[in-house]
Amino acid sequence: MKLAANALTMRHILLLSDRPEQVMILAEALGREDVVIAREAGVPEPDLIVVIARRADAGKLETIRRLMKERPRPVVMFVDEGDEDTAAAATEAGVSAFVIDGLREERIRPILRAAEARFQKMQRLRRELEKVRSDLKDRKLVERAKGLLMKQRGCDEEEAYAALRTLAMKQNKRLGEIAESVINAAALLK
Repeated sequence: MKLAANALTMRHILLLSDRPEQVMILAEALGREDVVIAREAGVPEPDLIVVIARRADAGKLETIRRLMKERPRPVVMFVDEGDEDTAAAATEAGVSAFVIDGLREERIRPILRAAEARFQKMQRLRRELEKVRSDLKDRKLVERAKGLLMKQRGCDEEEAYAALRTLAMKQNKRLGEIAESVINAAALLK
C-alpha cells in the first residue's frame, strides 16, 4: 500500500521547544491531520521528535543522544542559528534532519518525511551491519572450533565442519553457538 504524497506515517510527535512563538507554525502545518503533538515526554510514546530552538547547544544534543539510546526514532531539529560543526554534532547525536532558519509551514511536511525516510534507511543499515558483524563473529568461532576438532579428533576440515553442523542441527542452534560451546568445552579440558 503506497502512502499519499503528503502522508506522514508518524502519528505521535514529541515537541521540544524553547521557541513558543514558533510552535504555532508546526501546529498549523500538522494540526489538521490525525497527528497528536505532545509538548512534554509521556504517553503516547512518540514516533518522532521535533526540536524547535534558537540553537543546538550541548545540553539539547545530549538530551537527543539519551533519547536515541532509550528508543531510536526520527528527530528533526529546527534552529535559528547554526553552522556546519553544529550540524555535524547534531547528526552525531542522532538528529535525522537539521534545519537552520527554516521553520516555514510549507517546508515542515517534506522535511519530516525526509527525516523519516533517512531514519528508516539508517536503521536498516544498522541492522545489516549488526548481521554482518554477527556473521563474521560466527565464522571466526566456527574456524576456531574446526581447528580444535581437527587437532582433537585427528580429522580433516570437512569432517570437523560436518560434526559441528550435525550437532547444530540436532540441538536446533546456530552453528556459531555450537562452535562457541566447543571452544568453551575445550578451554575447560585444558
